[in-house]
Amino acid sequence: MLPALLILSAVILQGLGAWCALAGALAFACQFDPATIGLPAVRRPAIRYALWALVFAIGLVLTLAGAMLAAYVIGPGL
Repeated sequence: MLPALLILSAVILQGLGAWCALAGALAFACQFDPATIGLPAVRRPAIRYALWALVFAIGLVLTLAGAMLAAYVIGPGL
C-alpha cells in the first residue's frame, strides 16, 4: 500500500511541476503581468521576469523531486 501511495505522490509532484514549469516559461516568454491571473500588478519588468523565473524554477524542482521519489520507490532492480 505504501509504495503505491509514494508512486501516486511522485506522479502528482511531476504533474504539478510540469504544469508550473510550463506556466512560468510561457508567462516569462509572453511577458504576462501577474494581474492577468489575479495577483497584484507588477509595474517593473525586472521584478516581473524574476517572478516568472521563480515559478519556472519551482516547477523544475517539483518535477525533479517527483522523479527522484519514483526512482527511490521503484529501486535500481528494474
